[in-house]
Amino acid sequence: MSKTTLKVVSWYLAGILVTFVFQCVVRAYQCYGIGGCGLTFAKAFVWALVWPASWIVYLAGLLGFTL
Repeated sequence: MSKTTLKVVSWYLAGILVTFVFQCVVRAYQCYGIGGCGLTFAKAFVWALVWPASWIVYLAGLLGFTL
């Protein structure tokens, strides 16, 4: 893996981690029982995987870059 690819993957993983923590904090108030908590935190993980990609596309468009 090249250094550039490693940097991009590292930043993306950092974005996933920050987003997941934020989603868990927000969703913890909606947590009712073990089943409800598991489902809401699973949704938080899915959002954490997708959300950094949406920011990359958004910022690229905002700054005038094409992907």
